[in-house]
Amino acid sequence: MAESEFSKLVTRVRFPPPAPNFMEKIKNSIASLFVKAGISADFLTYLGLAAALMSGIMITQGIFFCAGIILIISGFLDLMDGAVARLSKKVKPFGGILDSSLDRYGDGFVITGLFFYFARHGKDLHAALAASALLGSFLISYVRARAECVIQKCKIGFWERGERVVYLAMGLLFDNIVLVLWILAVATHWTALSRLYYAKKESENPGYWERKKDPVLDFLLPGKGRHHWAYYIKIMSLLLAVLLIRIPT
Repeated sequence: MAESEFSKLVTRVRFPPPAPNFMEKIKNSIASLFVKAGISADFLTYLGLAAALMSGIMITQGIFFCAGIILIISGFLDLMDGAVARLSKKVKPFGGILDSSLDRYGDGFVITGLFFYFARHGKDLHAALAASALLGSFLISYVRARAECVIQKCKIGFWERGERVVYLAMGLLFDNIVLVLWILAVATHWTALSRLYYAKKESENPGYWERKKDPVLDFLLPGKGRHHWAYYIKIMSLLLAVLLIRIPT
């Protein structure tokens, strides 16, 4: 099949995304309960951080399943704090800075917990994977923050925090955390490098990515967010991988 024909075929593929309005209504409905209860967005941010810390401590003790549940709770609270701030009409410029900064601590608690667990059990390779995953996770956020000092937006790539948290939780819940670390140890750097490449092209030639139409490149590099066809291929592939490919701890 010619490359142009392949591109046309891929472009025609459509995966129906979840209805954004429906998902947003669910999130806002839950957030409204927090608002009515007088719970602030900042409180949810701090509570999510505490949950991530608890998850990290459990991981160091090898209590992976419970750590996975707590990590899901932490991710849920992180999802809710922004919605609560908007509904309560108390959105503050510093709120986003605080949330993003504490998210890095949360990432550190969980992945460092994995590092210490494997290092204590003499599994240096697994500990190195955890260190690589942590470095890649931090670089994803740093590259975006630095790039957006120069270009308007650099929120591209697959492994944003929500995906990392969910996948780590899956690895803990299904006792397949080593596979998850292998994936994150490599894929987080791919996202960070993709953002660097995206920022380079966009800073040198503004509007470059709006003019560049290449479905293969969309899949491998920037993609177009959580409503793009490539996103659903990646989600299903990763879900099947953690369920079917077993790597012992």
